[in-house]
Amino acid sequence: DEQAWQTYVNFELRYKEIDRARAIYETFVFTHPDVKNWIKFARFEEKQGFIRSARKVYERAVEFYGEDYMDEKLFIAFARFEENQREHERARVIYKYALEHIPKERAEELYKAYTIHEKKYGDRTGIENVITSKRRFQYEEALKDNPLDYDTWFDYIRLLENADEVDVEATREVYERAIANIPPTMQKVYWRRYIYIWINYALFEELVVADEERCRNVYKAALDLIPHKTFTFAKMWLLYAQFEVRAKNLTLARKSLGQAIGMCPKDKLFRGYIDLEIQLREFDRCR
Repeated sequence: DEQAWQTYVNFELRYKEIDRARAIYETFVFTHPDVKNWIKFARFEEKQGFIRSARKVYERAVEFYGEDYMDEKLFIAFARFEENQREHERARVIYKYALEHIPKERAEELYKAYTIHEKKYGDRTGIENVITSKRRFQYEEALKDNPLDYDTWFDYIRLLENADEVDVEATREVYERAIANIPPTMQKVYWRRYIYIWINYALFEELVVADEERCRNVYKAALDLIPHKTFTFAKMWLLYAQFEVRAKNLTLARKSLGQAIGMCPKDKLFRGYIDLEIQLREFDRCR
C-alpha cells in the first residue's frame, strides 16, 4: 500500500540516497496514480532544492491526467509552488488554464486560491477579472436551474458589458442564449422582461460594437418573433424606426412604421409615426 512506499522513501532519505528515493517516487506515482502522490513527488524535489525537477513533475502530472481527469488540488499545488518561487505570472497562467478547463462546479477551491493570489500579487484589473469569473459561475449555476429567469440574464449581461474591456463575442453568446429562452405562454405580461433583452441586444450592437447590420438583424428577428396578432410591443417598432433614422434610412423607417400600424394599429404607434414626420418637417405626410 501507499504507506510502504512512503516508508521506503523516508528510509533512503535518512541515508541521503536522493537518487534512490527519486527512483522509488517514479514507480510510486504510476503504481498509486493519485494526485496527492504526484504532489508529494514534486514537493520532495522542491525540498531537496531541485526546483526545475519539481516543476517538471508538476508538468508531467498535468499531462498524465489530461483534460478528462483534471483535479483542482493539483493545479492549486502547482500554482502555489510557482508562487513560492516568486513566479507570479506563471502561477497566474496556471490558475487561468485550470479555470478554463475544469468544470465550474468542481473548481470552488481553485477560485478561492486564485482570488487570494491576485489580492496578494495582482493589480486591480486582475482582482476584478477573478471576481467577474466567479460571478459568471454563479449566474451560470442559477440559469441552469431556471433559464427563464430574465432578471438573472440581465445581471449576467450587465456584468459582461461593464467590464473594462468588453469581450464582444462572449457578450453576444450570452445574449443569444438569453433570447433562445422564449416565454412558454402567449400572455404579454410574461414577454415584457424578455423583449427588453432584445432591446438591450440591439442597443449593444449599435452603441458598443457599432455594427449597424447586426443591429438591424436583431431588431428584425425580434419583430418576427413577437406574435403581433395576439399582442405587440409598440416600443420595439418605434426603436427600430428611430435606429433606421439614425442610420439615414428614412425609407426603411417609414416602411417599418407603416407595417406596424397595418398589423397592429395602436395609438402609441400612430403618435410615434406622427412625431417622426413632424421632426422631419414632412407636414403633408404627418397630416
